[in-house]
Amino acid sequence: MFAFLLCFPLYAQDYVPFVEDGKAWNYVNHVYNTDWSPKYSIHYSYLIEGDTTIAGETWKKLYYIADRTREEVVEVRRLEGALREEGRKVFFYENKHEEIFLLFDFTLSVGDSCLTEIRFDPIPVGHVPMENGIVREIVPIELNSGMRSTLYRFVYQADPNYPPMQRQNFWIEGIGSAWGISPNLEAEVTGSGFGWVELYLSCTMNDEVLVTGEEVEELLGLSAIRQPSLSSACPPSVYDINGRQIIGDAKGLVIRSGKKMVAR
Repeated sequence: MFAFLLCFPLYAQDYVPFVEDGKAWNYVNHVYNTDWSPKYSIHYSYLIEGDTTIAGETWKKLYYIADRTREEVVEVRRLEGALREEGRKVFFYENKHEEIFLLFDFTLSVGDSCLTEIRFDPIPVGHVPMENGIVREIVPIELNSGMRSTLYRFVYQADPNYPPMQRQNFWIEGIGSAWGISPNLEAEVTGSGFGWVELYLSCTMNDEVLVTGEEVEELLGLSAIRQPSLSSACPPSVYDINGRQIIGDAKGLVIRSGKKMVAR
């Protein structure tokens, strides 16, 4: 369970950096046949690793890593762009079009609005229809992993001309949003459509799990979002520390049902 440290003054703990070598956001995309029998699954991650120089400034490289493509089982490792953090703001350099986007802004105060213009679906897509969120709360938080950070809770507003919808999301310093590295303001832990279900598994730092998708659901109050009707078709929720599904007996440090444990 998440523990909100309401007895602490706001920003009592130090700012938690977002851009760090070894940090990864892990996902799985389950693809089904027309009768909803399993077809294949793609386990993929966004990993920060190594430095690069862009316009004379140092950035951290961001890689997309997957265990297959939609066409074949082959390991994928692709440089998607780079991240840079300055003054509590996180910037993303998108390789394909050589553009820079503001990814997260942790300088916001209660009552501020935030417009997003990029998301990861799963590849970075810039200039998307902007999502508008209003900061309703900023509170210190302690995650199950013991990590202390600050949570920015948003109320999602689809159109500035209308009242905010009762749909909430959050950003957490050092972690990201309810969809991990993507700054989506619309509450979304599970993406789904006809023939596929996509899950945010975890945010990790080297071998340490910082937060899991199940913890995110608990924080959002969306514990039923992983559709029960599909649970029998989905592979067992046992993954290694990098978010890859484990088939058969699991040994060592694993993520089972969203929790880190040692399987013997």
